[in-house]
Parts: sequence; C-alpha cells; structure tokens
Amino acid sequence: MVWGPYDETIVPIDWDLTDWTVLTPKDYAVTYTLNGNKYYSWYDVNGNWVGTTYGMTDYNNGLPAPVNQTITSTYQGYTIDKVNQVTWKDHTAYNVKLKNGDNKMKALIDANGTVIKQKDK
Repeated sequence: MVWGPYDETIVPIDWDLTDWTVLTPKDYAVTYTLNGNKYYSWYDVNGNWVGTTYGMTDYNNGLPAPVNQTITSTYQGYTIDKVNQVTWKDHTAYNVKLKNGDNKMKALIDANGTVIKQKDK
C-alpha cells in the first residue's frame, strides 16, 4: 500500500464524469493491489473517503447485465476499450472507454444501466 498526496496526473478514471469533490495536493491518494487488481482510493485532507476505482480486466464477464445492455443499445458500433469500476458514497458505477474507429467516448454507467454522464473524447 502506497500513500501520498493527490496528484491529478495519476488518476485512471475521468474525474469530470464523477460528482466528486475537486481534490488538491493537500488531499491523499493510496494505491494497492487486491486479488491481482490495482486499486486507487482518494481521501480528503480530513481523511474522509472520496472514492475508489480499479481496472476491470475481465469486463466481458464482470459487468452487470444492465450495463452491457446499455452499452449494446446506446453505443451501437462501439467496442469497449477499458473499464474501471468506481465506488463512492453508496454508489457503484463503471467508467467505460468506448471506441468506434476514430471516434472515442467515455461514459459513467451505474449498475442499473443508467448513463450518469458521458462525453466524447
């Protein structure tokens, strides 16, 4: 486990898609490996947990069915490039990077398949 100050250049998710507090170098980041996955967690200056993410290596089998259905129906023609599971407060969502040729998109989709936010990359 490695603790350090928050560094905006070392964030494996699109922070703009979350509704998380904007952090500064006075806040904290921790990285650790659990069950073979690299996790990132963030805490504010007072030690309050902000959120956690890890890169899903088996997203073909690991995504909830509603998330897969949303990707298939909403992002037709796109393929999954990368997925990070994101947890904060009482939420779990999936930060999904999608591509269709030269077109790239990022979406934050909750476990029920609802698109929270999306943006072209």
